[in-house]
Amino acid sequence: MQPVLTPALQKQNGIRAQIYRHYGPNERHLLGHVDSVVIVGEGITGNAFVSERCPAVYLEPSALGDEYAPHLRPVGHEKKHLMASGDWVYSDQPDFAAHFKGFLKLHNRYEGR
Repeated sequence: MQPVLTPALQKQNGIRAQIYRHYGPNERHLLGHVDSVVIVGEGITGNAFVSERCPAVYLEPSALGDEYAPHLRPVGHEKKHLMASGDWVYSDQPDFAAHFKGFLKLHNRYEGR
């Protein structure tokens, strides 16, 4: 099972990963303006630093239960119900492979008010 990372445990550095877009950049997605993110949280070590051009994301367990894969969501949007945007996150850095198995879903689409 993959570790669950929470925003309260975030650090200012972590693992840099690229966003693979399903439809291309989308201004309606919270991270539609960036091409990469930094995965932060407990137990995550890496040499990438969080910035405006490379915001922090954390791993959140699926609301459907443990049998479903966790997903990434942007730090600072914990109160919003975010949905999968069709975008995925991956990195070829060894730190990524040590923590995660393959691509991770990115929940950065907000619908509602």
